[in-house]
Amino acid sequence: MTRPPRPVHAAAALALLALPLVLVWLGAVAPYLDRRAVLLDDIAAARAQIARFGAGRTDPRPSGPRLTAPDALLAAPAPALAAATLQALVDTALETAGGTRSAAQLIDPRAEDGVMRVSVTVDALFDPPALTRFLTEIETTTPFLFVDLLEIRRVDPAPEPTLSPAPGEPADETLAVRITVSAITDMAQDL
Repeated sequence: MTRPPRPVHAAAALALLALPLVLVWLGAVAPYLDRRAVLLDDIAAARAQIARFGAGRTDPRPSGPRLTAPDALLAAPAPALAAATLQALVDTALETAGGTRSAAQLIDPRAEDGVMRVSVTVDALFDPPALTRFLTEIETTTPFLFVDLLEIRRVDPAPEPTLSPAPGEPADETLAVRITVSAITDMAQDL
């Protein structure tokens, strides 16, 4: 019986040693390869979503719909008149709802994307149903009004010798509200 030459023995021994190492390496790398495939799928989905919705545009023009209906914008020939008109709209909504205004502050108009935004901050007192009516009036009025800030806190009534409400009847509750309401007008070029 003749023995195979030594180089064949060395190659066979190397193959037998390399096979378990390759299997161990594949066992350790397989989860990484699976995770990599999942990440590549996530990246492809994100790229498709970016392409669909147009995120990352370098175009400075707004990509969304613009307010173009004439009654959606606050009509006024000057920023001061726009702010006064907004104040009157908020005061009317406040009175209609049954609230009591304690303070109001006009905020300087500012240009945004080719339109002008005028804002007013109002401090008022409401009972809960009146606050609901007021917010409904603000949200459904034309021209469109936007609530930028809404702070509500309960006002503890001064201790008075009054009768407590009957069982099952709600106690009178007063809410102090600070609200900033904005409207949009398209006279940004006048600023």
